[in-house]
This record gives sequence, C-alpha cells and structure tokens, in this order.
Amino acid sequence: MRIFRKPTLSLSFFFFVFFLLYESSMAADTIRRDEFLRDGLNHKPLVSPRKTFELGFFSPGSSTRRYLGIWYGNIEDKAVVWVANRENPILDTSGVLRISNDGNLVLLNGQNITVWSSNIESSSNNNNRIGAIRDTGNFELIEVSSERAIWESFDHPTDTFLPQMRVRVNPQTGDNLAFVSWRSETDPSPGNYTLGIDPSGAPEIVLWGRNKTRKWRSGQWNSAIFTGIPNMSLLTNYLYGFKLSSPPDETGSVYFTYVPSDPSVLLRFKVLHNGTEEELRWNETLKRWTKFQSEPDTECDKYNRCGKFGICDMKGSNGICSCVKGYEPVSVGDWSRGCRRRTPLKCERNTSAGEDEFLTLKSVKLPDFETPEHSLVDPEDCKDRCLRNCSCAAFTVVNGIGCMIWNQDLVDLQQFEAGGSSLHVRLADSEIGESKKSKIVVIVAVLVGVILLGLFVLLLWRFKRKKDVSGAYCGKNTDTSVVVVDMTKTKETTTAFTGSAWYLYTHGRSEELVDPKIRVTCNKREALRCIHVAMLCVQDSAAERPNMAAVLLMLESDTSTLAVPRQPTFTSNRRNSIDVNFALDSSQQYIVSSNEITSTVVLGR
Repeated sequence: MRIFRKPTLSLSFFFFVFFLLYESSMAADTIRRDEFLRDGLNHKPLVSPRKTFELGFFSPGSSTRRYLGIWYGNIEDKAVVWVANRENPILDTSGVLRISNDGNLVLLNGQNITVWSSNIESSSNNNNRIGAIRDTGNFELIEVSSERAIWESFDHPTDTFLPQMRVRVNPQTGDNLAFVSWRSETDPSPGNYTLGIDPSGAPEIVLWGRNKTRKWRSGQWNSAIFTGIPNMSLLTNYLYGFKLSSPPDETGSVYFTYVPSDPSVLLRFKVLHNGTEEELRWNETLKRWTKFQSEPDTECDKYNRCGKFGICDMKGSNGICSCVKGYEPVSVGDWSRGCRRRTPLKCERNTSAGEDEFLTLKSVKLPDFETPEHSLVDPEDCKDRCLRNCSCAAFTVVNGIGCMIWNQDLVDLQQFEAGGSSLHVRLADSEIGESKKSKIVVIVAVLVGVILLGLFVLLLWRFKRKKDVSGAYCGKNTDTSVVVVDMTKTKETTTAFTGSAWYLYTHGRSEELVDPKIRVTCNKREALRCIHVAMLCVQDSAAERPNMAAVLLMLESDTSTLAVPRQPTFTSNRRNSIDVNFALDSSQQYIVSSNEITSTVVLGR
C-alpha cells in the first residue's frame, strides 16, 4: 500500500503545482461574480485573448489619482482609450472592481463606496453574469445563459473612437453618442470639446466647443465619404471603411461604424483637449503613434471662418475671405459679420420682371444647416423647389444624398483646389447678366489679342521671306539664273513664332498671353479656354480648323472637350495627311512645298 500511495501523492502534488504555475502565467480576460480585480502592488489587469487590450488601474502622467481604464496591451506606448471613473478618481490604490449582488459592474474605493457602476437594471439572472475584455477594446457585461452583452463600454465612450465601435445617432429625437475630450493631458475628467454625429440634416461629424458652439464639421455624408474632406475620396483607408446602417432600428437610430482596410493596423480617432480631432496609427518601425490626419487642419477648416455668405480660400497661410458673387461685406475688415446681398431677389422686389437665376460655385464645401429633399433627384425639380420658396438661398443635388436646399444664410463655405461639390447660389437676374457680360468681354478681349498676335507673327514672317527672296542670290547681281532662298532666315522666322505664343502655350504659360490689364481680374479658366480655341483656329490645315459655329460652342460650353491643337508651321502639308479626317481623290494629292527647302522650277514658254 505504501508503495502505491507514495507515487500517487507525488504525482498529485506535481499536477497541483503545475496547475498553479499555469494559472499564474495565464492572464485572465474575464471577471466573474465571486472574483475581484484589485489595485495595488500585486495588481494584474484583465488582458484580451490576443493581448491587444488590457483593463486595469492606472495613473495618468505624474498624477497619483487612480482610474479604471482600458489601454493597448502589446505595444510600448500604452495609450488609454477608455476611462470608467473619469469624474470620480480614487485617491489611493485601494480600488476594487467586482460584479455586485444586483448584477452590475461596480468600482469601489477603500471605504467600500461605489465610485462607478454600469448602472443597468437587475434581473433574475444577476448571478449568471461575467465581465470580459475583447480584442476590439470593448469591455462587456455578459449574461452567460443568453451569451448576450447587456452592457458595453463602446456605448459609453470617453475621448476615443475605435474600429468596429458603433456611433449612434437618432435624427428623430436628436440623441447622439458623443466623445468628450480630457480636461488636460493628465486629467481624464470631461473637457471642453465634444465630437459626434450631428442628428439634424444629412449626417456629418461635428466638433463642438463650450456651449455647443461649432468648431469644425466634416461636411455631409454621401454614403461613401464626408463631402467636406476633399482628399477623403483619394484614401482607400476611408473610402470603404466608414459605414452607415440602413434602415434605422426600432428606436429610429442609425449607426456609424469604421472597419479599416487592414485590420492588423492599430489606429484610433481621438478628440484632444486643445480642440482638435486626430487619427493616430501605430508605427511598428518607429515604435510610436504617428498622426495620420487632423481636423481642423487649416484656418479655412475652422467653422464659418468668413461669416455668412463668405467663402474662405487657403491661398495664404491665414486663408483669404471673399464674398460670394452678388454679395458684399457687411463690415470691411470684420469677416465675422459676413456678407449681404447686393441686389434683392425678384420675390423681394414684388415685381414680375426678371426671373432669379443661379450662380454655380464649383469645388466647394457645402454650407451647413441644409434641408434634405430626398425624394427629389432631378436637378431641375430641386431648382424649382428652391425658386418656389423666397427664403431659399441655394440648392444642390449630390449623389448618395439627393436634393438639398438652404432656406437660410449660407455659412461655413470653403473653396477647395480639387474635390468638393457644386453649389447653385440664387441671385437676382441683373447679377447674372453682369457676370455674362463680363465673361463675354474677357472672351472677346483674349481671343482678339491672340488672333492679332498670330496675324502679326504671320505678317512678320511673310515680310522677312519676301526680303530674303529678293536679296539672297548666288553669283553676280546680273545673274538671272535660279534664285536660291536663304533657309536660315526662313527657319529663324518659324522659330520666332514657336518661341512666342506656341512656346507659352505648350509650356503651361498661356496666361502670359492675356492682356496685363485684365490678367488679374479675369477668370483664369475661361481665358485659358479662349487661348486653346485660338490655337485651334491658327492651325495650318483648314480641315483641322473649327468653323465659327464650333468656336461659339466651345466658348459657351464648359463641358465640350477641346481637341489638341497642332503646331503651326506656315508650310503646306501633304493634302492626304493621315491626320485629316476625310480622304481626297488621288488626282488632288500634291505637295506645294517641303519643310526644309523651297525650290523653283524653270519651264520654257
């Protein structure tokens, strides 16, 4: 018996020690009804299954106050993403997290006083609940019998938005899930800035300051991107990452989520105590967090930088303010007061003369406080809806949103270099008429200038050619033999033309052809279009030159595609050139001259 019992006791003791060592080496990811998570010297946080996140007690910076929070677990910079007791810190290391008798997660201090609770209703299954930290960074209170999360930290965020987090917004009740900044870098208590989805109008991200004053907004969501972030469509990380649930749930709420294109990348969106929103990504090479984007990034990104009916353009370091055409500053030098309409609308004048018209602004950030008209998808229907309402100041139709109308002042307008949307601003007919007249004047002035320049170069070339033919002989003055033209002069003349208008055109300097008196004030795009048309009009072959009807169409339409002009050589080309768009009879094919030498054949009478 002794021989049998002795190895049995030894084997049992071995397995007991092994089990204790195994348990101590394995970090738990759950807390049960009869378990505690204690602060102090032997504090061991809960660790998610893949060790991505940890939940435990911490002190921010040099502070001695203790908080229950969630942070990244498998990297050097353990950034905190959630804080439970941000308004009620524990002053020592006596904190304890447990599941209370009523089934709630509770945080107790050394005096056994509750400083934080999940605060959900109790049920008959209070003893059948566990708390678990997930690899998404979500801390859940789970009802084991139904495997359902009855509370989760993702529904109660602090200052950080994580991938797969659902951001709730209810347009019917105005309720939304908001992220609130820390008060400072070492104080997690609620700060002055809030980030969330605006429940009014088309969904958009808004950064609010004190007293809910707007500091920045993303622009309207069009089912793919936020229209006020012009480079968003160029970044594949964003293009398919953000999603909006549809249709709304039983409470009328919809949810924004973000799933990165590469799930292995650690990233977070955070609202900072200084009033900015940042996207931060973990750089494994540098072993630190790097800033991927930040808003507001420029002066023009700041909310309503130029006031009502003012538009901000980042041409300078501080942004340049100007009024929308048809408006003038309320107070010169004080853009906070914005602009006012110069000419009243037809409905304001109580007259039947002159219908209001619309001026199109391209590549702009659409104004705030729109009225969606989702049932209207035809631009003409949207335009008619705007014209029937005297308070309508502008309209647009955007893919993914539909018709939007602005029945109040246009605020937070911004001009982009590229991207953005088109906005149709309502103006009195006289304002549009003046715009058309000035446009015609610019077109005619530029076109006439280019044609005169071309004629001058042509006359100069012909004059020099005649001079060379009459004065360049080989042999004596009395020699009446064949005349040989000095080709050096001819080539110099051709080069002179190429070195002026054509050179400027092909080197992207066409604007230098515009009269200096109107170069600054004219519409650059229209001027360049006129020069392009002029170059088409001075091509060698008549078959390649547009007729006047085509010229008018090209000048009046912004959508017509212009052909690429050919370099003028002032020498005749072969009539059956492969570039001509029609064929000639073989009997009509002949060569008048070549590009290198002109010859004269002497024939007898």
